[in-house]
Amino acid sequence: MNLIIDSGATKATWTLTDGSQVVMQTYTAGLHPLLMPDETLRALMLEAQQRGITFPSHIHYYGTGCRSEQARERIAQLLRESFPTATTIDVQTDLLGAARASCGWTHGIVCILGTGSNACLYDGKQILANRGGYGFILGDEGSGAAMGRQLLSDFLHDLLPPTIRTALIERYQLSTDAIIEATYRRAAPSRFLASFAPFLLEHNTDAHIRHIIEQQLTLFLQKCVCPYAAAIPVHFIGSIAWHFQAFVHEALQLQQLQLGSISADPMGGLVAFHQPPIAP
Repeated sequence: MNLIIDSGATKATWTLTDGSQVVMQTYTAGLHPLLMPDETLRALMLEAQQRGITFPSHIHYYGTGCRSEQARERIAQLLRESFPTATTIDVQTDLLGAARASCGWTHGIVCILGTGSNACLYDGKQILANRGGYGFILGDEGSGAAMGRQLLSDFLHDLLPPTIRTALIERYQLSTDAIIEATYRRAAPSRFLASFAPFLLEHNTDAHIRHIIEQQLTLFLQKCVCPYAAAIPVHFIGSIAWHFQAFVHEALQLQQLQLGSISADPMGGLVAFHQPPIAP
């Protein structure tokens, strides 16, 4: 059986397949080799096993934080320890997973818009060029973390409309100290920042909130997509792309870019990509 793992910064999806059939699927918190020690990664793998992910023969792992060979090998070694029945283990970036899920064997521009953001030019076999994926401090424009960061920055600087500021305080019990603590002293700050995306979506008719969303998506396209200047479809995968897709459509039109597809997650496409070939 194939085990396909798609891990973002917030959530990991674990899918066991037998041929084209999904046998078992479960979810854990996301695995991040750059932010988590081995003990935490092992615990998440054990959690997946306890939920029924057992005895795979082949593992295809696509994850955030796997850009370097060192990070990929670290994940592969932990998977070998946790799933000794696997005869082959292939660890790749979440961006390649998004490209394979969106485009299969055809070319395109592929974007991830979730907790973080990333984009690449894909030729149907491999990633030719990559922009983004620098984390919420140095980049991640258009992502949930970047939108949340801008919202909280405006809150701290008292730039939000009074009704939005009051709604934030009532819903999240926000204070300056709480924001600083969660952003700079606790684990997974990107998840904390991205947790405000539902609030932004719910209040998107407010002019200030709409400006935050539109500005972040425009920055993402200008920095990570427009430089390719290719008249080919632009595909999106991720929770932000899916839930804010009306804004994605508008941003693409303003930049004169062609929309390909928008999916909430890549798993369906990855299951299809990794189906065994049909015998002639």
